[in-house]
Amino acid sequence: KVPTGPVVVFVHVCSVWAPFTSESKEAVASYEVIIKEIKLGLQEAARKLSLYLSGVMKAELQAERRSIFSRYIEETVKALEELTGAASKALAEKLAQIVDKRIQSKELEENQEEEAAPVEGEAEAEDG
Repeated sequence: KVPTGPVVVFVHVCSVWAPFTSESKEAVASYEVIIKEIKLGLQEAARKLSLYLSGVMKAELQAERRSIFSRYIEETVKALEELTGAASKALAEKLAQIVDKRIQSKELEENQEEEAAPVEGEAEAEDG
């Protein structure tokens, strides 16, 4: 999971024209342009991390959903076998297909909702 403690971020500045605070070149001067670029770089990295973590959480949720449905397939097959007398193997296969189809359609709906939702910053760019 995501750490909750303090975070230290190291930024490497590579340029032949990097302005330093002193002749010893121990620290880069804090010019507005440099600070802005570092901030934008960190924001981009955070967005990518957020996308990755949301994908991981979504995959965990889908796996949990599959396992819940799969747990109840056996009980449902037993009940249907008693009611209809049909072969349990065929019923289990049919139910597994139904579960997979339902989960895939749910995943498709979620993906369509995500694509339809405006991304932060896009609305601002369109307005300005």
